[in-house]
Amino acid sequence: MSTEEYIASGILEAYVLGGLNAKEVQEVEHMESIHPEVKREIFSLQKAFESYAEYVAVKPPVELKNKILSQLSDSSSDIEDTKTTNVFYYNYVTAAAVALMIVCGSMSLYFWSKWRSTEQQLMVLEEQTNRYADQIKKANYRASQLAEDFDLIRDVSVVKVNMKGAAISPDSRAVVFWNKSTSEVFVDAGNLPKAPEGMQYQLWALKDGQPIDAGVFESDFLSGLQKAKFIQGAQAYAVTLEKRGGSVTPTLSAMYVFGEV
Repeated sequence: MSTEEYIASGILEAYVLGGLNAKEVQEVEHMESIHPEVKREIFSLQKAFESYAEYVAVKPPVELKNKILSQLSDSSSDIEDTKTTNVFYYNYVTAAAVALMIVCGSMSLYFWSKWRSTEQQLMVLEEQTNRYADQIKKANYRASQLAEDFDLIRDVSVVKVNMKGAAISPDSRAVVFWNKSTSEVFVDAGNLPKAPEGMQYQLWALKDGQPIDAGVFESDFLSGLQKAKFIQGAQAYAVTLEKRGGSVTPTLSAMYVFGEV
């Protein structure tokens, strides 16, 4: 359990209210000694509970005191005994009122801490829901893109060029789609490894033995078919891994796939 989850569990509220057993108290005090954020949260809760107790505190009514004092004057023969008895009664009523206040305050604080814990759990749940919604949105976008890609490659005017893995990555595959009618070229990253940070794959068209830049592209799954440059008379295609933004000449030692038209 992370420190944030521990704080959100509600155990610190129970600790401040005195609702933990000895073992649980020992655990909280250990967490407090090694985690400054736990210590700050306990201090914050103590101050909040003190403020709340002051807010809900109820003083015994003045009328009660006056009534007790008036009863003292009704007995002249045994005034000392009567005074003692009524003061005891006054103290008893006051103690009962304070006890009732403490019970009500503790119950209020208990339910407040439960509400606070539930609110934090709802925030976590909302965050998870938003994350799932984002994943579904990406999946729907990818499905729509796949449908468009399928329509494009199904065109009878499209020539498919399969590029197979080179020595550096024998299992890699990628495909170039060339539409002879529109002179458009698209590249499918296939199962190329994910490009390292700061690097990017670059497509090359080979014409008369000379490599010609056909553009850079991404290797992630969501990219789908990516448009490349049309090179008239291309006889083969190859993909190399270059610094992000591409290179003027291909790095032959970093050639991942190659295929003839």
